[in-house]
Order: sequence, then structure tokens, then C-alpha cells
Amino acid sequence: MNRVGAYRTIPFPPRRNLVIDIVELGARKHHLPVMIELDVTKAREHLQSLKARTGESRSLGG
Repeated sequence: MNRVGAYRTIPFPPRRNLVIDIVELGARKHHLPVMIELDVTKAREHLQSLKARTGESRSLGG
């Protein structure tokens, strides 16, 4: 086999080994996209009563 140009072997830097490990772990996991529906009526009522009592405003989203 004829080589065109000059080639050299360069070892991976140590930080690349971490990337390779993470990719290998991710390949073993199975991800399922899921959509769920939740009734948040009681939670919203609780947050509204909390705000009425204390004036503190909270949210479901964080």
C-alpha cells in the first residue's frame, strides 16, 4: 500500500480519555422519549393559598 504524504501517530491527551468513557457509557443507555400529562389543579390552588397567606410567590416551574 502506498502512502501519500508523511504520517505520524500522536497519542490522545489524557482529557480525551474522559470523553471516550462518557461516550461509551451513553451508548449503553436506552433513552425513551416520553410525554406525560399531569393534573396540577390542586398544586396551583395550594400555591395561590400560600401567596394569599404569606405574600410569597412560588411557581411549579422552578
